Amino acid sequence: MTFSRPKMRGFRRNLITALAPLALLAAFGATGCASDDIGVGDYQVFRVAFTATSPEASCYVDGQIPQSIVEDSTSLRSGGTFIMYSTEEGGLYLDTGSMVLEGTLDGDTYEFDGSVIDVEFPASQTIFDSDHDGIDDNSDPFVDSDADGLDDNNGADDFVDVDLDGLDDRFQDDIVDANNDLEDDRYVDLASSYKFRTVQDYSIDITIVDDVVTGDTKTAFSTSCEGTGCPLEYGTSCVVRGEFEGVVIKDAQVDVALGAPANGIDDGGAGN
Repeated sequence: MTFSRPKMRGFRRNLITALAPLALLAAFGATGCASDDIGVGDYQVFRVAFTATSPEASCYVDGQIPQSIVEDSTSLRSGGTFIMYSTEEGGLYLDTGSMVLEGTLDGDTYEFDGSVIDVEFPASQTIFDSDHDGIDDNSDPFVDSDADGLDDNNGADDFVDVDLDGLDDRFQDDIVDANNDLEDDRYVDLASSYKFRTVQDYSIDITIVDDVVTGDTKTAFSTSCEGTGCPLEYGTSCVVRGEFEGVVIKDAQVDVALGAPANGIDDGGAGN
């Protein structure tokens, strides 16, 4: 299995699609009102506008932002309406209608964060690897299953008998079973030796002054391979940042229908 970074333009489109709900989420973080302003069982509603997200250089092929993207600009913003609420156990939450983040107050800054970790094991791949070096013997330039310093395949080693049954493993032995588990030791399942991990971390820092909300967002994506036998040069990372600002909507009424997938909000005329 090999891994390569996607082409920049396709990757950028996929990235923007993936970040759309995160941008809304970031904006929602703006709802974080001080715990002094919202008591147990209370909620606040806000309207926020956030800028287009800005991927760092690591998100692009060869770690360089193309000049065509560097020179892009827009004055348009996206908006959203969100709810923040406090629970009896002291939890502070931001609800976007599609996901919820938990947060805390650190000094004058509200910090909301969450992460998603996805672990996948590659499809089972069995190779003939008598010396257990992770390379199939058919393509291994040096095979030394009995660890005597002699290559088993170029005629340098007169006799190879790892399981000590008196049969040459290369020409006479139908099964090499040194650990007596009734399985041929020369066949190795690579799927059990490594795994792929994808991590998405979301964080939002928020400040509210006189019902005016400002904040920053950071979204980090990374892929990695853990274990032995990982594909060479596997792994990517990408950090995307954004900013937002908004206001607290006074006297907003929330109408949530039972079983409804999204929250219904009467924000006094503010558009969604």
